[in-house]
Amino acid sequence: MLYVIGALVLAVFVGILVIAIKKENAMQKQMLEELNHAQIEELKENEVTDFDDKKFTWIQKGIIGNVNDKGDKVALKVLWYNTVINNNTLNDFQYADIKIKKDEYESRKLSKGIFVNIFIDPQKANAKIV
Repeated sequence: MLYVIGALVLAVFVGILVIAIKKENAMQKQMLEELNHAQIEELKENEVTDFDDKKFTWIQKGIIGNVNDKGDKVALKVLWYNTVINNNTLNDFQYADIKIKKDEYESRKLSKGIFVNIFIDPQKANAKIV
């Protein structure tokens, strides 16, 4: 009986994970479909700067693909083209979730479709606009 309960818990966990991955993939696909050819090509011309091989961090260009107002903060999804992380997204698009203070968002005149430079730290699953 204990094995059955354990298997059910595992199945529920895997099911939730699969649903979350599908949702994230759909969101990324939608953001990419909203870009024009020139924007896609500009992202693919990825210029990685300030690469730190010890910390495995860098700065590169991204484009704001989604904006969600959270009151005094703004949640952004910033698309970027991966030419650094050697995984299944190498030479493909990814996006970073970035939260920024609303006053900074407004003072920098950021909005959906604006190119920004982002600092990426994949080991900490962290990114921020610089």
